[in-house]
Amino acid sequence: MPRLLATLVATFWTVFAAVLLAGAAVIALLRVLLPEVSTQREAIAAWISETVGRPVVLGEIDARWSGWVPSIEVSNITVQDEAGRAELVHFERATIDVAPLQSLASGAVRPMRLTLAGVALTLIRDEHGRFRVAGMPPPKSPIVKWLIEQDNFTVTEADLTIIDQRAQTSFALADLTVNVRNRAGRKFLNGTVDMPAALGGRLSFRLVADGSPLEAGWNGTIDLRLVDADSAFLARQFDWHGDAPPPARVDLTTWTRWQDARLADADFVLAARTADGAAPATALAARGRLLRRSQGWRMDLTDLVLPAGEGAAAPAAVSAAWHTSNGRLAAVAVRARDLPLAPLAIVAGGLAPLDASLREQLVQLAPGGLLNRLEATWYDVPGAPARYFADLTASRLRAAAGSHSPALAGLGLAARFNRDGGYLRLDNELLRIEDERRFVAPLEVSALDGTVAWRWRSATRLDVQVPRLAARVNGSQLALQGGVRDVRGAHPLADLLIDLPQADGTRLQELLPRKLLPARGETWMRELIEAGTVRNGRALLRGPLDALPFRAAEGVVRLDFDVDDATLRYSRRWPEARQVSGHVRLDGAQVAMTVARGRVLGASLGTSTIEVPNLYARQRVVHISGTAHGPAQSATDIVMASPLRDGKAARLAELDIGGDIDVTLDMNLALYPD
Repeated sequence: MPRLLATLVATFWTVFAAVLLAGAAVIALLRVLLPEVSTQREAIAAWISETVGRPVVLGEIDARWSGWVPSIEVSNITVQDEAGRAELVHFERATIDVAPLQSLASGAVRPMRLTLAGVALTLIRDEHGRFRVAGMPPPKSPIVKWLIEQDNFTVTEADLTIIDQRAQTSFALADLTVNVRNRAGRKFLNGTVDMPAALGGRLSFRLVADGSPLEAGWNGTIDLRLVDADSAFLARQFDWHGDAPPPARVDLTTWTRWQDARLADADFVLAARTADGAAPATALAARGRLLRRSQGWRMDLTDLVLPAGEGAAAPAAVSAAWHTSNGRLAAVAVRARDLPLAPLAIVAGGLAPLDASLREQLVQLAPGGLLNRLEATWYDVPGAPARYFADLTASRLRAAAGSHSPALAGLGLAARFNRDGGYLRLDNELLRIEDERRFVAPLEVSALDGTVAWRWRSATRLDVQVPRLAARVNGSQLALQGGVRDVRGAHPLADLLIDLPQADGTRLQELLPRKLLPARGETWMRELIEAGTVRNGRALLRGPLDALPFRAAEGVVRLDFDVDDATLRYSRRWPEARQVSGHVRLDGAQVAMTVARGRVLGASLGTSTIEVPNLYARQRVVHISGTAHGPAQSATDIVMASPLRDGKAARLAELDIGGDIDVTLDMNLALYPD
């Protein structure tokens, strides 16, 4: 906002300078005696030429009296280049109503009213910010000062072309109207102008000054109103990066106060509206105040309305204060409430001086949600890293998947952090996490409650600690505690413990991270439990995460849980076991299940074990030992539903065996080929 105000004020001063320069060419007319003025063409032209330093060609000169007021009118006044060939400045006519009594009293010509019409000229702003008419030396200050001191000075129908060498751009201002008045030592200047075609809209301005605005010590006000400007042009002036914001028309009204020729404070009202639909819609609205402090500025934005308001109960508000030291930013303090993050992220990506990779990440993540409250400070420490502190709460946070982060939606949190570390307090009703690289299905998280803390051990080492984090995930209640050391390093070291009091066995595989086990072993674990309830579960992950899966004792992966009324598919080629109750233990490459009871087809299982000695082996084998009891026919059914039906065991189907049988189990079932 300070930069936009500076741009508008600079435009105001550009117009003001143009008026003074155009008027300088006709000041010499007032130095010539009114009688016989029409016969003094050469003298008048010579005097103006001497004043502006370039040849001047005059059209018709007419002098007349209107009652007691003498008047001089000159038409078609042209200031040429030094060689007298090219036109530098042209205005169609100048009319001067002379105040005779004031002129006699002061000993100099005093206009009662000075009017310039049809002015056309080109202004150049050099690298130092100074203005001059193209092809002419800078205007002589006595002439300009004289013009400013006139009681009634008006310019109409002016067209200006401005070449800004400092900003390396040019633009045209059309239909300029300016009026200068002096009352009791106070100067009033107001006017309107059509802005360049690329910007569109119209600018009106008003200056009230005590003292000369050409000198350093003046005090006063400048009011500006910009109507119907093009947002795309404004975005380009602020070096917008990436995709352009949605097209909008912008209105800005500002009231500024100046002390000793410096901006002291400003109030403003900003509104932007889009016209994508049948009726315009508010894209941005705000009221604000900018206040100069001893070494910096403070800006307050209230009634801030942004698109994608995220359901905020009230308009957003932001207060920011900053100061500089030795020409560099030294400290910043920010306080905000009810800020929607989506438009803020777009603005940060478009305007902030971010590294290209950071800007790409911001665009990729497309963050959203509501920043309910923020209090933050930052200050520079010469010769050391900057220090900062932030305390915030946010709700309904969302982000798309990043190169190293999952997609999420619905996160609520409170956070407090500084340069040394911080913590997150998580508390929300429903959170959705999608991470196809790590999980086979989205994670639906509810009743999330807990804390995540982190600490910077050095400039590059970050440790994360989870005292306790509880939630219901995909129908399963679980709690996490532990931590990860050196999260951002090449070898992050995890020590995590997960308690699983109760879970839906059908969805248990959705909680198993990818690549925790070798591919084939992971597939077998995911297919093991098809139905049932999991109780008293506990999982331990300890070791370097970059070494997963742990093949050579680099770390520990351990999982224990009970199953009740479960359906187990221990092999794709053997009949599943139903109504199973027992205990499952995964320890590294080995999986063992102790079965208390269960059924396979018509047979009842007694105490048995189902074990895979090495999930990492290419030719994996399931070893089953224990007892089974049931009708003799169940043995035949099991054989015919297994690979044994292709061997001699298929002859059981030819036997007629009655009654029940007891069988001792001790067999190896190959899990290959898959």
